[in-house]
Amino acid sequence: MTDVKYLAIAAPPFVGLAASAQEQSGLARPNIVVILADDMGYSDIGCYGGEIRTPNIDNLAKNGIRWTQFYNNARSCPSRAVLMTGLYPHQAGMGWMAAADITSPEYQGHINKNCVTIAEALGSQGYGTYMSGKWHLCTDRMCKGDNKSDWPRQRGFDRFYGIVEGASNYFNALMTNDNERVRKNGDGFYITTSLADSASAFITRHNYEDKPLFLYMAFNAPHWPLHALDQDIEKYEDIYKDGWDKLREARFKRQIAMGLFPEGTEMSVRDPEVPSWDSLTDEQRADFSRRMAIYAAQVDAMDQGIGKIVNALKDRGQFDNTL
Repeated sequence: MTDVKYLAIAAPPFVGLAASAQEQSGLARPNIVVILADDMGYSDIGCYGGEIRTPNIDNLAKNGIRWTQFYNNARSCPSRAVLMTGLYPHQAGMGWMAAADITSPEYQGHINKNCVTIAEALGSQGYGTYMSGKWHLCTDRMCKGDNKSDWPRQRGFDRFYGIVEGASNYFNALMTNDNERVRKNGDGFYITTSLADSASAFITRHNYEDKPLFLYMAFNAPHWPLHALDQDIEKYEDIYKDGWDKLREARFKRQIAMGLFPEGTEMSVRDPEVPSWDSLTDEQRADFSRRMAIYAAQVDAMDQGIGKIVNALKDRGQFDNTL
């Protein structure tokens, strides 16, 4: 039986939950892996009716918990502040974007010192803490300057590999390895693959006899820009040629069949600012179908990365002791 699940977490209560589970079961404290996608529509993936190939995510959903109602009152980096601290974004200092950088404590553009991150909380309870991916919890000025007080290593993570900024070129990225900046490009570099490989390496090298593992895998995919590998784009070149009107109808039918919505639910009307597919010129259709294929390829690559992470846990014999 697999214990890998999707969980909604707030840092301090979750630490208590892990400790309580250990006391009641007598088992080793579970490893914890939190995976975050960036700007992805929930119906894009297979387990929610999407046409994009996401077998690894779908398997986790099949053996775990699939939410049918979930609400979030924040966006972008404020939602990351919520995930990392368990607080409302204004309480954590990120009521707006990282570009805020103003004197108001609610809108300072980075997480404040009055909050505790989940990495800090779990680290204090004996967890090894790792992050691979996009941080985006410090001001733009902090990302570019010498002030690293709110970078991942300074907010509870033992190791970090990723980007501290809000976006990056997928083929030519200014990466951060712990606290050191490293330019990555060429030699087949693709940021989604690189982040997944880093996370897998953290899992492989961790000493589980010494302490349990906490991994925060924050993919930047499928956030803008639209950058994907050719071999992944090729899988979707023909899928989107019929356009978004037929696509949303097909997704909705699958969602009804999957029980995500009750029978008799009516599909929402198309956004009035989005033109009908039939009203577009041939050139516009070709452009938009290509964009959708690239986006799908970005999600596909992320799913491949999740497969690597799952396999790394299995190879270390930790999959069944991981939340």
